[in-house]
Amino acid sequence: MLYLRKPDPDADAIMRETTSDLIGAARIGDLIAHTGLGGRGFRSIARLIGGHELELRDPVRIDYDSHVMRRAA
Repeated sequence: MLYLRKPDPDADAIMRETTSDLIGAARIGDLIAHTGLGGRGFRSIARLIGGHELELRDPVRIDYDSHVMRRAA
């Protein structure tokens, strides 16, 4: 996942804002569709998972059907 090392501050800020009030879990594909970020949104979610801001609801491979939630503080 080389794209985890390449920052995209604009996409990450949009995805952070989108998930900031998230209660429970949301489907990755729905978050991406909501933001309109396409592949940039997918990579942003992967970075937020890698940065421990989001976590997968279930231990599955990250894809558009996976669910993420805010990481407990």
